[in-house]
Amino acid sequence: MSSTPPPFPQHPRRTHHRRAMVAALALVSAATLVSATWSTAHGATTHPVGPAPADLSIRRHGNLLDIPVNGGVAQLQTDSLAITARGHDGRPLTLSAPAAQPLGAPGPVTVKGGTASWTLPEHGLSVTAAAVRGRLQVTVHSEQDGATLSWPVTGTDPSATQMQLPRGEGLGIPVADPFWNSTQNGVAGASYGLETDLSMPLWGYTLAGAGVSYLVPQPIGTSLGFSSQDGRLHGIAVHTFSQREATRDYTVTFALTAPSPVAPAQDYRRWLSDQGQLVTLSSKIAANPEVGKLLGAFHAYTWGSARTAQGVQQMQALGLSRLWLGYDADDQPMDTQAVAAAKQAGYLVGPYDSFANGQDPATADAPTSAWPAPVYPGYCIHQQDGSVLAGFHDRGCYLSSQAFAQHDGFLTQRTVRMTANGSNSYFLDVDAAGELYDDFSADHPMNQQQDEANRIARMRQLSGPDKLVLGSEAAHGWASPVIDFSHGSLTPPADGLWPLEKNKEVWGGYAPATAPGVFFKPVTLPNDLTKAMFDPTYRIPLLETALHDAQVNLDRWELSYTKFPALETTRALQAILQNTPLNLVLNGPTLNTDGKQLAALQQYFAPLHEAAGTQPMTDFSYLSADHQVQQTSFGDGVLQVTANFGTSTYGPGALPGGCVDAKLKGDKQPRRLCPSTLPQAPLK
Repeated sequence: MSSTPPPFPQHPRRTHHRRAMVAALALVSAATLVSATWSTAHGATTHPVGPAPADLSIRRHGNLLDIPVNGGVAQLQTDSLAITARGHDGRPLTLSAPAAQPLGAPGPVTVKGGTASWTLPEHGLSVTAAAVRGRLQVTVHSEQDGATLSWPVTGTDPSATQMQLPRGEGLGIPVADPFWNSTQNGVAGASYGLETDLSMPLWGYTLAGAGVSYLVPQPIGTSLGFSSQDGRLHGIAVHTFSQREATRDYTVTFALTAPSPVAPAQDYRRWLSDQGQLVTLSSKIAANPEVGKLLGAFHAYTWGSARTAQGVQQMQALGLSRLWLGYDADDQPMDTQAVAAAKQAGYLVGPYDSFANGQDPATADAPTSAWPAPVYPGYCIHQQDGSVLAGFHDRGCYLSSQAFAQHDGFLTQRTVRMTANGSNSYFLDVDAAGELYDDFSADHPMNQQQDEANRIARMRQLSGPDKLVLGSEAAHGWASPVIDFSHGSLTPPADGLWPLEKNKEVWGGYAPATAPGVFFKPVTLPNDLTKAMFDPTYRIPLLETALHDAQVNLDRWELSYTKFPALETTRALQAILQNTPLNLVLNGPTLNTDGKQLAALQQYFAPLHEAAGTQPMTDFSYLSADHQVQQTSFGDGVLQVTANFGTSTYGPGALPGGCVDAKLKGDKQPRRLCPSTLPQAPLK
């Protein structure tokens, strides 16, 4: 029996809630709040509320600045940084309560070229504010290392109904929901690093007839915490200024939006496009046609005989027309014959690899962590006190991307060896995820921004000159231009998941080698985890709204489709609704028991994804008050999907509960899928 650690790490230290709530949250209740309701006409959700005002000049009234933005006028208090807005109907809306700490009297305001500038001398801060492409953009600068600013303070408007948070694909959280206001299961008391814990550096609120989106273009050094006050969720961002981290400038943009749950992601997509950072799958396919094989493909990590040529041929015989196949780079990887069979079937196939963890080759517990000198121990990250930063689960050390960047020959050597079997794809764990590091080593010093730049360069080499269809783990928005797919970015992780995964009796261990329980053992999730992670009432497609046509996103590998039998229908409907593939684990026995069901799902999914996988998600809406019936649209009428997560039949099309209708352009009737009616595997 093997005790090998998981080849596809879960990284709980990166993705779990950090419960040490910032002290500034306690000050929010003392802030002066502006009571407001604001209603505007319901425009198309893909556009900001209202046109840009004709007069863009800034007007000053004492400590108040009027700054015209799309949808109205933002009003900024120079002394407290409180922000309200007035829409075209003239009623106020609170964008931010005053900063959580008193900022003192402001210095004189200078208005020049559409930008207002002033100082807050008591705290050594300088501030600029302007309307930039229809948004209010505020930048606060500090020369004091270690100084913090607790601002903006959000969600305090009395009309706020839903908060949007990009945990995984996205959560739409009712601000007064008792479950989410709890510290045990919800987000109250939690603090999220914008670069570390959120898939995109944004959040938002829906108010009465309008919405507001918050975006931090450079999120390193900024966290977002939540508190429950009078049973309602308030959010506050906290920024730390640092010369070493290059975070002395803190910029936040505020956009007035339509009252759509995905409006913050639409705003972020527009920002990415404005910055030239929206690289579409169509352009990636043009540069490397192999990327096109992702369209219509389910993804699967393989074990046992599923890694052989015979196993691949069985997949093809079952009718699995498109697949991405991954395998651990252990002592039994997919060989040349298996890879050739996969490529002949039109599949993508590639190894799991990681440049994150380094161990002594003599004692390494995973082949991908075995690095000879000088990499181990020479490339280990050093903390400020000089100690080595221990690696995942305290094994070995985390390796410095700067050290690799200074000796880039290792990347070429590694990938040539890993793809010698002919693989046309590559999964590079961790690089695109948000946990970035400082390295205080004298030989390869770096800050988190340099770590991010190094990783982008490494991934760009793999997906560009190396022509490998590249995936990574839980990719954050900044990595999208250089990757093709992401495993785990759709999953909203919850605290209770990590201790459950450590319980081998319940979750499964790492044996047997051909079917590790950690991947293959069926599990019934506790109700609170089901609600926090998979309840369609709260899931919203923020990530797909921003990046559906830029990268292919899936759930986490250890949370494969068949891991939770009771949730299979819900997860299948969520995948079809978002036009995203399922992530599977396969071995010989599961091909025999589950193969027909999985093939039927893939055959339904394939034409939908082939048509719309390169199209943007243009709309998302709730069709029922209980959020159980939802609808998405892609492209200019290319695809429309309606999913009924409830138990009652819905609408004139009589869509049964637990079913989904998908209609491609040109279809006379929707294509219906009811997963519970597909060929079922025997009870496990």
